[in-house]
Amino acid sequence: MALVRMRRVVRRFGDASGLDNVNLDVRAGEVMGLAGGRGTGKSALIDMLAGELMPDSGQVVVAGNPVLMAASAGVMRVIRDPDAVALDLSVAENVCVGVEPRNRFRLVDRRKLLSRSVDVLSTLGLRIDPRLPVRQLSPAMRCAVQAANAYTTGARVVAFDGLSAFMPAEDVRHLHSVVEKLAEAGVAVIYASRCVQEMQKICDQITVLGDVSVVDDMPFVSDSESDEPVLEVRGLRIGDDVHDVSFGVGSGEIVAVIGAGRSDVGRALFGAAPVLAGEILLHGSPLRLRSPRDAVRAGVGYMSDCGAVSGLVPGQTVAGNLRMLAPSSAWSRRAQQRLVTNVQTLLGVEYPSPRVPVDELSLDEMRKIGLAKWLAAESQVLVIDEPGTSADGEIRWMIRELAAAGVAVVVISSDSTEVTELADRVVVLQDGYLVDEGAA
Repeated sequence: MALVRMRRVVRRFGDASGLDNVNLDVRAGEVMGLAGGRGTGKSALIDMLAGELMPDSGQVVVAGNPVLMAASAGVMRVIRDPDAVALDLSVAENVCVGVEPRNRFRLVDRRKLLSRSVDVLSTLGLRIDPRLPVRQLSPAMRCAVQAANAYTTGARVVAFDGLSAFMPAEDVRHLHSVVEKLAEAGVAVIYASRCVQEMQKICDQITVLGDVSVVDDMPFVSDSESDEPVLEVRGLRIGDDVHDVSFGVGSGEIVAVIGAGRSDVGRALFGAAPVLAGEILLHGSPLRLRSPRDAVRAGVGYMSDCGAVSGLVPGQTVAGNLRMLAPSSAWSRRAQQRLVTNVQTLLGVEYPSPRVPVDELSLDEMRKIGLAKWLAAESQVLVIDEPGTSADGEIRWMIRELAAAGVAVVVISSDSTEVTELADRVVVLQDGYLVDEGAA
């Protein structure tokens, strides 16, 4: 029997698209991946399961109970903010919050608390000193402590909402391990992400949300060696200059496009050049890119030598520019600080303060913020036009770090040295036609 069941759920947000006729089942011990671009309703769906948002119509049942009853009983737990812990308390105290063992004087029994936390951490495969202050842990480990508390308090459903976007690869692996251990313990897990490739490693099935509804719901067999590209171009024709160009880019791959017509291809991938024939696909689904706004909504970012700077808002702070394209969940003060910290950790971007206006930074620092902005936007694909014009070693390192985080990167370049040093594969154009493709 499913622990989570949604039937014909509809939720509108004013005139904006919401969730339309959504059906969903998640069973005990199962990891359900929840995929979809920004604005497709992943977080709204999770909020409904947590009882924080009511559907306009339809039925939501968690562990056999109406959603509000299940939420008040602590059956459902949502983990989306690494800082939603008591930072100054120990790991053990956080693990046992709400169910602290007490002695006959009704005082917290420290020995039992430590012992219980050790047992739970061991069950979830977490090698953390339970006496350590949570403040000293990485964001991924703070989320793991929240998961341990959910397990300790008897939560039967745990949802992870978009946590991996800014985490280093090692932290993401720790997070995946916790998800798998929860499922092994019989917990129903919902894992929301924009990156389908990431879900291949841990999910039993994936529900894909489109603009307003479930567009696919499929059983899933994990295959970390999947060759399915994140971005695929088929028979692309752009104006009179580009003809019948086809190539693909996988998760974590850097593909360079060189030769006559390369910049037109880059602009077309961002919806900034008209496509006369052919198609552009994201995770196998065709994209309709009528404008850059469509590309951003789909998870495609674009940066050029000048665009890395002109894409920033002068007078606006570093934090303000980073959140400019970020999901609405990053708009709170705490979320902004976490966003800034994660960008610094993953990409090594340094600046005096996130409150400093960007036009007070050096040109190189502004370019780095321009690149980091697309990470904050949770881009699945990033097109970078002529990074060699301005790129120092640090910029190239940042591009590699983005790829290591799972972003599919397309580099448009006229610099053969740069292509050799940076790209995994090269697509060669001549007079607008593809004439060669191979390893860099």
